[in-house]
Formats: sequence, structure tokens, C-alpha cells
Amino acid sequence: MVCDDEEPVYECEKETEVKAGNIDLGHRKIHFRVQDNEGNWSPDVSIDVFVAEEWYHTYIPVIIGR
Repeated sequence: MVCDDEEPVYECEKETEVKAGNIDLGHRKIHFRVQDNEGNWSPDVSIDVFVAEEWYHTYIPVIIGR
């Protein structure tokens, strides 16, 4: 997250992207905390997500006509 603290009104991006690898497929709970410019940590927040297999790894039946 990027905040502009040089202006009288603080403006922060409302979205950020986090890339994570090595997460097992299925239902998962991910916990988040953020730190402000003074080093203070927010309370823990969590979100339930479902990690699905990539579409190209799923079985797609193919019918071959003769």
C-alpha cells in the first residue's frame, strides 16, 4: 500500500496485489495485517477463499470422429 503523507490529507490506494505461490487447492483462510507509517500494526483480518485448479489442468473429454 502506498500512502502520500506529504499532503495535508492522506490518500492511500484502496487495493493492493499480493502474489502467493505454493497454496494447496481447496478452501483456505488467509490472514492479513497491515502496518502504518509509524510502525503500528492493524488487528488481524481474515478472508475465506477457494483455491481452484487452473482451467487447463482440468479434464476435458475429447470426442474424435472416424
